[in-house]
Amino acid sequence: MNSGEAGGPRAVATFPSITPLPDGDLLTTYRVGSTKDSDDETIEIRRSSDEKRSWSDAVQPFSSTLGGQCGSLKVAYVTQPEGARLVAILRLL
Repeated sequence: MNSGEAGGPRAVATFPSITPLPDGDLLTTYRVGSTKDSDDETIEIRRSSDEKRSWSDAVQPFSSTLGGQCGSLKVAYVTQPEGARLVAILRLL
């Protein structure tokens, strides 16, 4: 999913999770950063509509700034309760 970019802000990808959606698609989230515990960590999301044979381009939909303070996104868990929109639980340090 993430081939990494040596020396860049996507060099390391950790803590993946995959969520099956009611329509059969799969959603994956994982953390990327220049190192495993860097200040530039953020969460990327990708979607597969063909049983993991291919994945969408990565998106970074979450801001790591809260109340004017920059942080680092550590992990995101996604679920979709029946009949509801997607819900994401984030950990920001």
